[in-house]
Amino acid sequence: MWAHPAAFKHRRGRTGLYAEPLEIQPGFSEVPFTQFEVVREGPATAVADGHDGMGQVIGKRSMRMAIAKAKLYGMGMVAVRN
Repeated sequence: MWAHPAAFKHRRGRTGLYAEPLEIQPGFSEVPFTQFEVVREGPATAVADGHDGMGQVIGKRSMRMAIAKAKLYGMGMVAVRN
């Protein structure tokens, strides 16, 4: 499998941010816990706020919500902010 060398550089540079215990530090925009709040919700859509939490966690929760809506209504969309 081939990957662009820049992909490894990006991953290596970000590893410390996730591998070290998360602490709130000056200039660090992510908080060490993840709050997920549904701000607005319709039958097939929703708007969620991640409150500057971990994007991987917020992305997974919003994707699961969109899939559940799509199974019920044929289309599901969740917009995420912060």
